[in-house]
Amino acid sequence: MARKFTTPLIFPSALGGPCVEAFARISSEALSSAPPPGDLAAYAAGYLSSAHRDDLGGGCPFAALAAETVRQPAGARAAMTAGLARQIERLSAGAAGADAAKKRRAAIGAWAAMVGAMILARVSDDPALSDEVLDQTRAWIASRGDAVKPARAARR
Repeated sequence: MARKFTTPLIFPSALGGPCVEAFARISSEALSSAPPPGDLAAYAAGYLSSAHRDDLGGGCPFAALAAETVRQPAGARAAMTAGLARQIERLSAGAAGADAAKKRRAAIGAWAAMVGAMILARVSDDPALSDEVLDQTRAWIASRGDAVKPARAARR
């Protein structure tokens, strides 16, 4: 069975009712199936897949809900903000960079590119263009020096 590629999020109970249940389900599945942070290019390769693009109900909540969240009650926006902060922290741990600020910059840039690409790929009714958006964003992230952690030299 193929692994669903979702983003781990934590949503507070301020949302209430069915939203909390849906967000809790998504969050729980994401936390149990998300790969540990490695390097951003490897993460992007999984995230920017056609299978993830086509999984509208089980994919990334950010790509599905971000644009609509600004029109929801404050609790929904707070929940997405908490999830965003957590995802940036997760990705920062897997980013290359000389210091925490550079790792964070790489994580934020890569995450913004991934979510934006997923939204654009999903909105396109041209399959070739949709695939190209995913492919080119994957390649762009992989080509950035701050997206791939250098391999550590073996210790003797």
